[in-house]
Order: sequence, then C-alpha cells, then structure tokens
Amino acid sequence: VRKLVTHENCADGTVSGMILRDALPGTDVVFVQHGTDHYLNLPVEDGLLFCDLVPPPARADEFVQAGALVLDHHKTARAVVAKFGSNGVFADEAKEPGVSGAMLAYREVWEPLRGDSAHAEFVRNLATLTGIRDTWQNQDARWKEACEQASLIHFQANTEWLRSSLKEL
Repeated sequence: VRKLVTHENCADGTVSGMILRDALPGTDVVFVQHGTDHYLNLPVEDGLLFCDLVPPPARADEFVQAGALVLDHHKTARAVVAKFGSNGVFADEAKEPGVSGAMLAYREVWEPLRGDSAHAEFVRNLATLTGIRDTWQNQDARWKEACEQASLIHFQANTEWLRSSLKEL
C-alpha cells in the first residue's frame, strides 16, 4: 500500500487515516469528499487502499484492475465493495452494528500488523468509539464519550492529526 484514500470532513475518515497510517508508516493519505471533482477524477495507480469510502462507482472496474483494496461500511457501497472480491471488505450494519471505517482499519490492517503493540488497547478504543458515533449507536453506554471524541477529532485539521503518532495521543 502506497496511498490511503479516505473520507474527508468525517471523524470516521480521519480516524481511519490515523489508524492506517500508524499501521503502514510512510504511506500518503488523501482525504476526498464524495461527488467532488477530486473524488470523481482520482487517478488509478498501484498500491491504493480505500477506507470509509469506495472509488467512484462508475470507475470501480478501473480500480479493481489496478488491485486496489477497499474497506467500507456504508450500505450504499455494498455492490461496489463486492466488485473487489477478496480485495474488498464490507461491514453490514445489520450484522455488525457499530463497525465503521475506523474499526475496519483496525481489525483488517492495524491489528494483524501491529496487534502486539503497547498501544493496542488505545487504538481499539479509538476505533470502537468512532464506530459507535459514526453508525449512530446512541443506545450504547459509551455514546456520550463517542460524541465527545468525534467533536475533538473535528477540532483539528486532518493533516494535524496525521502529524501525531497514535503513541503520542
């Protein structure tokens, strides 16, 4: 993986980027917003990992051919993720409530690569709280804490969060 592509203006996208960057140091992180020219015209290149969003659906086959990886949980993305076969992981909200992009980043990439790290509990909690808030699990006892974390994430720019190591937080 050379480049991570994740959702802009979204705490889940930010935390996904933080977790993936920690697991895959040195990778570039690109934040994009659905429907923008930047999103619709993303270049197809080797080594792409999409998390918390999918490539533009009309161009998905181009990204499949390039070997891109996709992690997403949005029900509207299910068909696009399915096109990626074993290179795609979809979290169904009915079967896995609370699993967002951040939890997918944690469980599919960070945990296998860094799971024995001293800060594993912190990263899992970061992903869990992000998922609670992003998927509106407002019956969860940690709902207030999850909302507070999301507010904190929005307080700084994505680039500022990426400058910090998860070990420093």
